[in-house]
Amino acid sequence: MAHRAAVNASPLILLARGGLIRLLNLAAPEVVVPLAVAEEVRRRGESDPTVRALTENPWLVVSEIAVPPLIQAFLFWRRCAEADCTFPTRC
Repeated sequence: MAHRAAVNASPLILLARGGLIRLLNLAAPEVVVPLAVAEEVRRRGESDPTVRALTENPWLVVSEIAVPPLIQAFLFWRRCAEADCTFPTRC
């Protein structure tokens, strides 16, 4: 089985700005960029180095990532706690 890696927005942006995006390719031959991350980055505009990196590096693969149910539940309850909800269905 081939080794794969994934990256979120912060390291992707910092490495692209620093001209060091290739460091990600050292982690794995294919680096998955979750669709939500790619959408966030693309809002910066086509002149942004991170947007260009997504376009110019075929080993950066944009893909929709399924969030496991346990993580979804955790995120739901965390949002409820942050909103100080007393009844979870209203969060």
